[in-house]
Amino acid sequence: MRRTVTPMKVHGHDVELTTYDPAAPQVFAELAELLAAMVPEGARIEHVGSTAVPGLGGKGIIDALVLVEPERAAQVAATLWEAGFDDDPDKHHQAEDWWYAAGVFERPSGESYLVHIHVTWFGSRFGTDLLDFRDYLREHPEEAGRYDRLKQQWREEAGENRERFTDLKSPYVASVLARARGRE
Repeated sequence: MRRTVTPMKVHGHDVELTTYDPAAPQVFAELAELLAAMVPEGARIEHVGSTAVPGLGGKGIIDALVLVEPERAAQVAATLWEAGFDDDPDKHHQAEDWWYAAGVFERPSGESYLVHIHVTWFGSRFGTDLLDFRDYLREHPEEAGRYDRLKQQWREEAGENRERFTDLKSPYVASVLARARGRE
């Protein structure tokens, strides 16, 4: 099967929310297969973000988390960029244990999906936060529904300001992470 990624300048796009796409798990599986051929043996590839939580609406972006040994993270990101994924210099948070790549993933069926690839290492704060948040929402569908409704409200309040949207949701994400870790 032919799978490709097309570079796409994805910086600064507006906040557009969609309903849950039931094809997301299969799209992720196809993306993970492509990524597995590009990352070192022993890497773990996880589906994260809104599309990883059944029933949760979001921006319709397929987010993948690639976990590797710390000394390999920068090289994995460079490999993704060389393969055609886009690098956003504004998202360089290497001091915070995170590398980023994005692009348009074309399925064999011809459908295209915007994908974000987050690279970090096993046990990093960034990776742990993504996995704990995802797992909590998967285990608590009523909370996922609440998050979906709140995102709609934040979208209305933020308008096209992506940074404002992120600022509005950050306290909520922190509270869910506290509950997920038994601190609230």
